[in-house]
Amino acid sequence: MSLAGYIPMHEAVEVTGYTDGRLRQLLRAGLLKGKKIAPRLWMVNEKAAKTLADERNKQRSKSA
Repeated sequence: MSLAGYIPMHEAVEVTGYTDGRLRQLLRAGLLKGKKIAPRLWMVNEKAAKTLADERNKQRSKSA
């Protein structure tokens, strides 16, 4: 399994601003691209995490 282009959960938390629990929910629902490599260990697609962060920032700027 290649993990090129994937980041650990703690980095995805920093990139997106979401909690690790919320990111796991999105991963399980298929709304965020990632790979489950152990029972509680996910690697998150870096590009998808950055896209999610951009969308979140757009929503926040609209509500401000």
